[in-house]
Amino acid sequence: MKPILAIIFFAVASVCRGDTLRISELADAAGEGVERMILKTETGEEALFVKSKAVLGYSDVKQAWPQHAFDGQICVELNEEGGKKLKETTARMRYGRDRLAIIVDGRLISAPTVQTTLGSAFVIDGFHDKEFRDLDDLARKMSGRPPRPEGEDPNPPNPLPKLETVPFTEEEYQANKAMREKMGIFQIDAVPTIEDLNKVLRKGMTGKEVLKIFGKPYPASDKPHDDNFDFIYHIAPEKRPDNPKRKMLPDGFKVDFFDGKLSRWSHTYGSAPREEKVVGRQEPTLKVVLPEIDFSSSDLDLVAYVEAIVVPDPTHNVNNRDLWDLISFAMLLSSTIQVDGNKATMDADCDYMKTLTHNFPEVDALRKEAKKGRVSVEKLYNVLSLYAHGEKELPTKSKRLEQGGVEQSAIAPKPKSEDEEKPKPESEGSSH
Repeated sequence: MKPILAIIFFAVASVCRGDTLRISELADAAGEGVERMILKTETGEEALFVKSKAVLGYSDVKQAWPQHAFDGQICVELNEEGGKKLKETTARMRYGRDRLAIIVDGRLISAPTVQTTLGSAFVIDGFHDKEFRDLDDLARKMSGRPPRPEGEDPNPPNPLPKLETVPFTEEEYQANKAMREKMGIFQIDAVPTIEDLNKVLRKGMTGKEVLKIFGKPYPASDKPHDDNFDFIYHIAPEKRPDNPKRKMLPDGFKVDFFDGKLSRWSHTYGSAPREEKVVGRQEPTLKVVLPEIDFSSSDLDLVAYVEAIVVPDPTHNVNNRDLWDLISFAMLLSSTIQVDGNKATMDADCDYMKTLTHNFPEVDALRKEAKKGRVSVEKLYNVLSLYAHGEKELPTKSKRLEQGGVEQSAIAPKPKSEDEEKPKPESEGSSH
């Protein structure tokens, strides 16, 4: 799990009876206060022991809503108490070993391995068979809101236009791969079969021997807990199989180490489709100089990273691609929202904040209210998340991009279908 957004992605897997929303820890074995559940995927079943005590429930949810831009997803934001409980729980767990159980409306969603301390926001994926009204009803139950009055329909998003896409060329893929590796993100070109893994792996191998065969895992980690840890290798998004129906397919593999020695290996699974290049995709016009960053670092300071972004002209007229890119940084910062009273803040006079101020009146208001020259990251996220989630249209007044001497609107209304321009989490979830 990447520490970029502290966002969890879970895929619907099986059915059980239970709560509207419940997150619990897995136990190592059966016992008092533990229930046995079966996690099903398209490739098999896994018997799990789930602690009956909930880490989180629906009372810990601040808000939940259907994701407009991506079919079959519900976004969940925890309240302060819920975020604190999730953070404290995952902070004491053994990364790469301990797992959570996620149950939604009586359905066992997934049992992901915890890879980092988690924050207060996550996305539940996998409801592709549900209509928008069903998703809205489920999101309302998750957040403790009453059902919609009988006969009142939610407002579904406009039908998504079909985007023409083409696979990335090998040259483009290699360029993308090189860029990711500079940020500490390492991925494989293809998923080996279990037979292929059996040919090169053997029990008792050391981590160094595995690294020599497959290279750095995703994400790279040089701080395993004790001698019990794992390596996870994910396929690059451009190399995933075409998966329009979002089936659960192998998306990588995991190797487990016990007492410093390789003990087992298995596939990981995900439902993400292949990432392709959109034909005629709008290019950004805003010039931005990004600082170097290592996303695999365990002590990554995202606030300092964003504060170090250089924008030579913060008042530059922008297009919709530029605005989505600006919003994506605010979504990136969501994992820095602290839940222990030490609220994260940002320099109100950094280039990023100046650029936002020029384009979003709400951010202008935040800067004017800044205390000691600092703006609350949580308030910034709350303001811009309304645009990211499609609840607010991007600002169009006074922000025009001149082309050929003719003023044109820089913003297309509700561009929620342009996935490549929509701020979205860095990593897809997987079921181990």
